[in-house]
Amino acid sequence: MEWHNWLSIALGAVGVFFIASMWIPFLKSRQSLFISIGFVMILGAIILAVIPFTKSINTDISGGTSLPEIVITSPEVDATIPQQITVTGYSKDPIPTWMHLYVIVELDDNWWPQVGEITATYNDSSGFYEFRAPVQVGTAADAGVTFNIKVALVDGVADDYFKTWLTQYTGGGADPIPSLAFKDNVIKSVAVSVFRG
Repeated sequence: MEWHNWLSIALGAVGVFFIASMWIPFLKSRQSLFISIGFVMILGAIILAVIPFTKSINTDISGGTSLPEIVITSPEVDATIPQQITVTGYSKDPIPTWMHLYVIVELDDNWWPQVGEITATYNDSSGFYEFRAPVQVGTAADAGVTFNIKVALVDGVADDYFKTWLTQYTGGGADPIPSLAFKDNVIKSVAVSVFRG
């Protein structure tokens, strides 16, 4: 869970405490009915005002608007590639600090994250934030197989899991990650299909 989710829960809990501590004395007085009704109406108005704002933020994130545009420059779509390649590309905008950039090899709805989180560095000559990462596409036995090379922006939950998985994988192998397990943690992605020579 992200830090802003914890902060939201903490603020909500404190708010409920203060509302309850104010409301109990009101209920003990004879004039509490109108005060209570007015208080509930104000509270309802605040909630109704905040909900559309929250929905617009969620739509922004899930819909991909105002997010960095990621472009893969190598390999090209449908290229025939060796087992070891370098994936290159760029973002037109800086990557926000709460997003994490990964290169992922995908086959049959399974993921193999590569090398760990990668950094997109600003290039003065191009004006873009460029990245490159060494990638192993399958095993020696996978010649003739079509893979997807995915570059993905993921949240902190996926980042933590990928780091743990990469430690296990480097240390002696780990099962691939089912893509459906983290589909909700991918903020934005782009992929190219390649053919293993």
